[in-house]
Amino acid sequence: MDCRPDYIEMCEKAEEIQAKWYPQPGDIFADKNYSGFSDSLHIYLDNIPTWGKGLDRHYIVDMAGIRKPQREFRKDQYIWLPRQDQLQEMVWTHTEGTYNLLATKLFAFLDYWREHGVPISFTSMEQLWLCFTMHELYHKEWVNGGWREESGQK
Repeated sequence: MDCRPDYIEMCEKAEEIQAKWYPQPGDIFADKNYSGFSDSLHIYLDNIPTWGKGLDRHYIVDMAGIRKPQREFRKDQYIWLPRQDQLQEMVWTHTEGTYNLLATKLFAFLDYWREHGVPISFTSMEQLWLCFTMHELYHKEWVNGGWREESGQK
Protein backbone atom coordinates (compact mmCIF):
# COMPACT_ATOMS: atom_id res chain seq x y z
CA MET A 1 0.00 0.00 0.00
CA ASP A 2 1.39 3.36 -1.04
CA CYS A 3 1.57 5.77 1.92
CA ARG A 4 4.23 8.10 0.50
CA PRO A 5 3.74 11.86 0.46
CA ASP A 6 3.27 12.04 -3.33
CA TYR A 7 0.36 9.57 -3.23
CA ILE A 8 -1.14 11.36 -0.24
CA GLU A 9 -1.03 14.63 -2.20
CA MET A 10 -2.65 13.01 -5.25
CA CYS A 11 -5.43 11.59 -3.06
CA GLU A 12 -6.02 14.83 -1.21
CA LYS A 13 -6.43 16.71 -4.47
CA ALA A 14 -8.77 14.05 -5.92
CA GLU A 15 -11.75 15.84 -4.37
CA GLU A 16 -14.35 13.79 -6.25
CA ILE A 17 -12.99 10.58 -4.75
CA GLN A 18 -12.58 12.08 -1.28
CA ALA A 19 -16.22 13.22 -1.36
CA LYS A 20 -17.38 9.62 -1.97
CA TRP A 21 -15.52 8.20 1.03
CA TYR A 22 -17.66 6.42 3.56
CA PRO A 23 -15.20 4.92 6.09
CA GLN A 24 -15.09 1.14 6.10
CA PRO A 25 -13.03 -1.23 8.25
CA GLY A 26 -9.54 -1.51 6.76
CA ASP A 27 -9.52 1.94 5.14
CA ILE A 28 -6.17 3.70 5.32
CA PHE A 29 -6.00 7.45 5.73
CA ALA A 30 -3.63 10.24 6.73
CA ASP A 31 -4.03 13.31 8.88
CA LYS A 32 -4.66 16.48 6.86
CA ASN A 33 -1.51 17.89 8.47
CA TYR A 34 0.49 14.78 7.52
CA SER A 35 3.91 14.95 9.15
CA GLY A 36 5.58 12.03 7.39
CA PHE A 37 5.63 9.93 10.56
CA SER A 38 3.69 6.74 11.25
CA ASP A 39 1.46 8.43 13.83
CA SER A 40 -0.02 10.51 10.97
CA LEU A 41 -1.25 7.39 9.13
CA HIS A 42 -4.23 5.39 10.38
CA ILE A 43 -6.42 2.36 9.72
CA TYR A 44 -10.15 2.62 10.34
CA LEU A 45 -11.38 -0.33 12.40
CA ASP A 46 -15.10 0.15 12.87
CA ASN A 47 -17.96 2.16 14.26
CA ILE A 48 -18.79 0.28 17.46
CA PRO A 49 -21.91 1.03 19.55
CA THR A 50 -21.27 1.95 23.18
CA TRP A 51 -23.82 -0.16 25.03
CA GLY A 52 -26.20 1.64 27.35
CA LYS A 53 -25.12 5.11 26.28
CA GLY A 54 -26.55 5.32 22.80
CA LEU A 55 -23.25 6.65 21.45
CA ASP A 56 -21.00 5.16 18.83
CA ARG A 57 -17.26 5.08 19.07
CA HIS A 58 -15.08 4.98 16.02
CA TYR A 59 -11.84 3.09 16.44
CA ILE A 60 -8.74 3.91 14.48
CA VAL A 61 -5.24 2.53 14.81
CA ASP A 62 -2.16 4.45 13.80
CA MET A 63 0.65 2.66 11.98
CA ALA A 64 2.56 2.37 15.26
CA GLY A 65 -0.30 0.14 16.53
CA ILE A 66 -1.82 2.60 18.99
CA ARG A 67 -5.61 2.27 19.16
CA LYS A 68 -7.49 5.57 19.34
CA PRO A 69 -11.21 5.51 20.17
CA GLN A 70 -13.11 8.60 19.04
CA ARG A 71 -16.68 9.63 19.76
CA GLU A 72 -16.86 11.48 16.48
CA PHE A 73 -15.07 10.61 13.27
CA ARG A 74 -14.75 13.69 11.08
CA LYS A 75 -13.76 12.79 7.52
CA ASP A 76 -12.76 16.38 6.83
CA GLN A 77 -9.77 15.96 9.18
CA TYR A 78 -8.31 13.12 7.11
CA ILE A 79 -7.18 12.18 3.61
CA TRP A 80 -8.43 8.81 2.42
CA LEU A 81 -5.77 6.73 0.67
CA PRO A 82 -7.73 4.29 -1.49
CA ARG A 83 -6.15 0.89 -1.95
CA GLN A 84 -5.71 -0.56 -5.44
CA ASP A 85 -8.73 -2.87 -4.99
CA GLN A 86 -10.92 0.08 -3.96
CA LEU A 87 -9.88 2.09 -7.01
CA GLN A 88 -10.57 -0.90 -9.26
CA GLU A 89 -13.98 -1.32 -7.64
CA MET A 90 -14.83 2.30 -8.49
CA VAL A 91 -14.06 1.64 -12.15
CA TRP A 92 -15.88 -1.72 -12.15
CA THR A 93 -18.95 -0.19 -10.48
CA HIS A 94 -18.91 2.58 -13.06
CA THR A 95 -19.15 -0.09 -15.80
CA GLU A 96 -22.06 -1.86 -14.09
CA GLY A 97 -19.89 -4.83 -13.24
CA THR A 98 -20.33 -7.49 -15.94
CA TYR A 99 -17.31 -9.74 -16.52
CA ASN A 100 -16.99 -8.74 -20.18
CA LEU A 101 -16.89 -5.10 -19.18
CA LEU A 102 -14.37 -5.87 -16.42
CA ALA A 103 -12.03 -7.40 -18.96
CA THR A 104 -12.63 -4.44 -21.26
CA LYS A 105 -11.72 -2.03 -18.45
CA LEU A 106 -8.57 -3.97 -17.65
CA PHE A 107 -7.51 -3.73 -21.29
CA ALA A 108 -8.47 -0.04 -21.24
CA PHE A 109 -6.16 0.42 -18.23
CA LEU A 110 -3.27 -1.18 -20.13
CA ASP A 111 -4.05 0.75 -23.33
CA TYR A 112 -4.28 4.05 -21.43
CA TRP A 113 -0.75 3.66 -20.05
CA ARG A 114 0.60 2.31 -23.35
CA GLU A 115 -0.77 5.42 -25.11
CA HIS A 116 0.20 7.99 -22.48
CA GLY A 117 3.37 6.38 -21.15
CA VAL A 118 3.93 5.77 -17.46
CA PRO A 119 5.43 8.85 -15.80
CA ILE A 120 8.73 7.99 -14.18
CA SER A 121 7.56 9.80 -11.03
CA PHE A 122 4.82 7.19 -10.46
CA THR A 123 6.17 4.50 -8.20
CA SER A 124 3.12 2.41 -7.24
CA MET A 125 0.13 0.65 -8.70
CA GLU A 126 -2.09 2.83 -6.49
CA GLN A 127 -0.80 5.92 -8.29
CA LEU A 128 -1.45 4.32 -11.69
CA TRP A 129 -4.94 3.18 -10.71
CA LEU A 130 -5.80 6.53 -9.12
CA CYS A 131 -4.87 8.28 -12.37
CA PHE A 132 -6.83 5.79 -14.45
CA THR A 133 -9.85 6.07 -12.13
CA MET A 134 -9.81 9.87 -12.36
CA HIS A 135 -9.53 9.55 -16.15
CA GLU A 136 -12.41 7.07 -16.46
CA LEU A 137 -14.82 8.67 -13.99
CA TYR A 138 -14.01 12.39 -14.12
CA HIS A 139 -11.96 12.92 -17.32
CA LYS A 140 -9.07 14.38 -15.34
CA GLU A 141 -5.33 13.84 -15.50
CA TRP A 142 -2.49 14.49 -13.04
CA VAL A 143 -0.32 17.32 -14.34
CA ASN A 144 2.23 19.42 -12.46
CA GLY A 145 0.96 18.48 -9.01
CA GLY A 146 -2.78 18.80 -9.65
CA TRP A 147 -5.80 17.29 -11.38
CA ARG A 148 -6.98 19.06 -14.51
CA GLU A 149 -9.61 18.45 -17.15
CA GLU A 150 -8.20 16.33 -19.95
CA SER A 151 -7.69 18.01 -23.30
CA GLY A 152 -10.90 17.94 -25.32
CA GLN A 153 -13.12 17.30 -22.26
CA LYS A 154 -15.66 19.73 -20.87
